[in-house]
Amino acid sequence: MRFPRSNEAPSPLATIHPLGGFTVFASAYQLQPLVALSEVVPPCHVAVVAKPKMLNGPFLRPEYITKVDEKTVERWIQETIQHTLKRIEIYEKQESEDVKLAKQKYNTNTEEYREALRYIGAKEEKEVEEVEIDFSDLSDLVDW
Repeated sequence: MRFPRSNEAPSPLATIHPLGGFTVFASAYQLQPLVALSEVVPPCHVAVVAKPKMLNGPFLRPEYITKVDEKTVERWIQETIQHTLKRIEIYEKQESEDVKLAKQKYNTNTEEYREALRYIGAKEEKEVEEVEIDFSDLSDLVDW
């Protein structure tokens, strides 16, 4: 593990994900991400736990960074596709109070989400392996 010297300014890390990219920048106040950024040798996959910020474009203020392998990334993408498809289905078919509030607040065009999912890896929704997920609590659909 290499600790950056106090006079070293770490280079920001440009990250790319299936729908775009972000810049990741850690300061001396985020020691673990700072060290992790100093050890990253592109190209590689990293998992970043961070808070999004907007300054001259989107960037992430990391709390934790770690390297991950390609199989893990592919699995995460597939799981995200599965969860998002299930949420779209619920959003389109269910009329609970939470879904009604989400429809009022966001007026979401679910076809745009389906198109994005096809773009990032699911050629057809049926190609994605089904996983049983408990969606009895829909509170995460609505962000007040």
